[in-house]
Amino acid sequence: MKDENSLNIISKQYINSGSKVAEVIRDKDSKNTFIFVMISDNWKLYSGRSDDNIDMSTPILEGNSKGIFPIEVSNLHRHYFLLETAGKKYFLSERLLPMKGAHNFRDIGGIKTKDGKYVKWGKLFRSGELSKLIDNDKIYLDSIPIKTIVDFRDYSEVKREPDALPALMEKRYHFPLAPGNLAGNVTLKTESLTSSTAEKIMKEMYKELVSDDDCLNCYRQFFALIQNTNNLPLLYHCTAGKDRTGMATALIYLALGVELEDVLFDYLLSNEYLEEKYGDIKNENEFFRTLLEVTPDFLYETLEFTKKKYGSIDDFLTNVLNVDIDKMKKIYLYS
Repeated sequence: MKDENSLNIISKQYINSGSKVAEVIRDKDSKNTFIFVMISDNWKLYSGRSDDNIDMSTPILEGNSKGIFPIEVSNLHRHYFLLETAGKKYFLSERLLPMKGAHNFRDIGGIKTKDGKYVKWGKLFRSGELSKLIDNDKIYLDSIPIKTIVDFRDYSEVKREPDALPALMEKRYHFPLAPGNLAGNVTLKTESLTSSTAEKIMKEMYKELVSDDDCLNCYRQFFALIQNTNNLPLLYHCTAGKDRTGMATALIYLALGVELEDVLFDYLLSNEYLEEKYGDIKNENEFFRTLLEVTPDFLYETLEFTKKKYGSIDDFLTNVLNVDIDKMKKIYLYS
């Protein structure tokens, strides 16, 4: 078992993630891998280069206690794991990818749905801007390998910070969601730089994401892509990966039948994952803190607005964004 110093690479979002079984963690600097086991039963861990190619012949690790344990796998390649315990099997991989040159880069897999199924790992990824990826980041992404990328940033953001992507990404799409950059372009007098002003800006921006024709068309094209397995694995991102990308992720989870409480928990993780990037700016004043964080109200109020405008979230997904919910579940949930 790893000593207590290992905890310095496991930030509180993992330990409080709501998982009752285990979490896989990769350190972003060394890319060394650990498993945080949260059960005391006998368990065995198997690995593979994909979740449908796990080598079950010999466990790479086994134990009978809780703890943090190092996993001996290549630190330049992504691996998937199967934890076997008490007659049950759980697919695992790291949720926060160990990108040295990017923030808020996540696999959206591993979330449990209302009917007890889990979202598949290694199919959909979300992130903030990707202009500073280093060579080892790119090697790691090539090992997945991500095939398609969707950029939600507007034209000025793309020009300012162009993506630095691995060569193996075959398909690239630009679906600019302008409201996501509204806060960055707004011009206000100094006396207007208050938290309440920023909150109003953000809430209006979120409503536009689910009502503005251009935004709806972008999300409609995005959902068309992710309903075609030829485009997978797929990565989608904006600048911070919290608003435009966060809303897209929430809608995916809701289509798959994830409980709203779990959708919210995942949405709020952006605050933890972006602390390194935005911490100093947020400390300047409450206006910037509100702009650069997500809150439960941003998501809750947007979803309530969506229900009132379209009848229900399912109606919005199916009738407005052309989402085939049954098809989504077949693609993205473990049976």
